[in-house]
Amino acid sequence: MRPRLKITIMLALAVAALSSAACATARSGAGTPPPAQQSALAVLYDRMLNAISRPGEIYHPTITSVTFQDPYTVTTTSELWIDASTGRARVSLTTVFGDFGEKSSIWIIDGNRWFERLEDGTARKREAVTCRDSESPLLSLLLGCRDFTESSISAPVGEEDYDGKRSVAVLTQGTIHGRSEDTSFTDTLYVDAATFLPVAMERSGLLRRKAINTEVSGGPPESTVGQIVSYEHRFVPAASLESGFFDPASLGYIEGDPAAPLLKASPDFTHYWLGRDVTAPDLPSLALESSFVAEAAARPVLRYRAVLKYRASADEFGGTLVELQEWRADEWDAIVAQGADPAAPPACTQEITVDLGDRGTATILAGYEADGSSAPDGACPATAPDDFSAITRMGAAVIRISASAGSAWNSEAGMRAILAALTPVQ
Repeated sequence: MRPRLKITIMLALAVAALSSAACATARSGAGTPPPAQQSALAVLYDRMLNAISRPGEIYHPTITSVTFQDPYTVTTTSELWIDASTGRARVSLTTVFGDFGEKSSIWIIDGNRWFERLEDGTARKREAVTCRDSESPLLSLLLGCRDFTESSISAPVGEEDYDGKRSVAVLTQGTIHGRSEDTSFTDTLYVDAATFLPVAMERSGLLRRKAINTEVSGGPPESTVGQIVSYEHRFVPAASLESGFFDPASLGYIEGDPAAPLLKASPDFTHYWLGRDVTAPDLPSLALESSFVAEAAARPVLRYRAVLKYRASADEFGGTLVELQEWRADEWDAIVAQGADPAAPPACTQEITVDLGDRGTATILAGYEADGSSAPDGACPATAPDDFSAITRMGAAVIRISASAGSAWNSEAGMRAILAALTPVQ
């Protein structure tokens, strides 16, 4: 490892200069600079993306990463196929743990979706990782991204020779937050100044084990980590790849039906839902994210029968916006009779009765995200409510409705729209 003192100082100066420029802009009222005034890092990333994009060809690099953590050495070899024109990639990855064996997996990136086939043959999906101020999951494959727990800052810090190649050095400093340890690191990525393809990356870091992990393992609380990453570049004709090469189905992935549990007939309960997709005026569209039905044999007495979750239609990985919790009415009434009302409103909650006609009865609970009863004098806030939920009784079901804080659905209008859309599952 070569000393990075000069580059570290340059990064500090670069960050300071960017901060000063931002302050100056804000004070002068100049506003956001026009798109043409990209940062040096954004310009470099654009050139790297252009470098891996060739009509009719697939970028096919091999990335070798050797990690040193005394007394262990771990080598990971990744073979990538990147189709920048369609936003898709395939990665075949093998990690060798010295005398402790090896592990292999295959990934597919499709837009912002990341699919993986595990060694046991199962496949899973999650959101693709982006990092280091890049919005491209494809480019992030080349930048040394770790996972969603990485927090870092990156900046180009000038040019220097690396193994005889004039290269742009991009310095990243940050932290990776693991379950049992945190790792602070400094990465230097070298990008060929002529081709704008990555040449190598050097990493140095310090792993700090969390106290409970140190006590259990008996290992040292801290250890140094080093890593050298090398890149070999090739392009192959797109026509040389077999059909479906970038299709998640080639990994054995099958998209599940989020409504499947609801569609199974129940002998003693009618489920309600908003449909697979929900639209309402002035509210973001929703899509069914998941449904869970508590099977009779496994369901404890007096427990909800089902939970349905809805997300934003336009954001597959954005999290739940609306949740429905469904109970059988007689079981709900038994709980309330015991003095344990699951929908008992907190102090300062206002109740709004909604007329559903022959469909049933409903109450919107309008309260406060910060409960007013916690104020020193116990007074309720003088402001309008900002936290809304609802409870409705339809047929033999009781349904609790909630929406995530800050969502447009967490409003009186949102609750009314949900109550209007509720319908039995057919």
